[in-house]
Amino acid sequence: MLTKISSALRATKPLDRESACGYLTTNLLVLPGLGTLLAGQRSGFFQAGIALTGLALSTFGVFSFAWFCYRARRFPWGADLEFLMGGLPDLLIGAVGVAIFLIGWTWALIRFS
Repeated sequence: MLTKISSALRATKPLDRESACGYLTTNLLVLPGLGTLLAGQRSGFFQAGIALTGLALSTFGVFSFAWFCYRARRFPWGADLEFLMGGLPDLLIGAVGVAIFLIGWTWALIRFS
């Protein structure tokens, strides 16, 4: 028999200490929001979405900056201020991504502590 998602995510009983520790560990080490989903809370979807968005932005920022540095090595000018300012938007995208990921991670930490 098929079960509706809304009824499957509801916690049917309070969590014991061992399960809560397992869900917290999953939230902190695997993916923020996954432990919350396993515990039956819908807020895990938002936590995971925030964490994955931050991960995607930070990954894009790092690879974009690495590509910028790779292209800049072909030119003779070296690491002056103008060179560093050219890669600044890529670094800012990466920093914003890390900040967004940390928001999701902190939310997952607070949820089960």
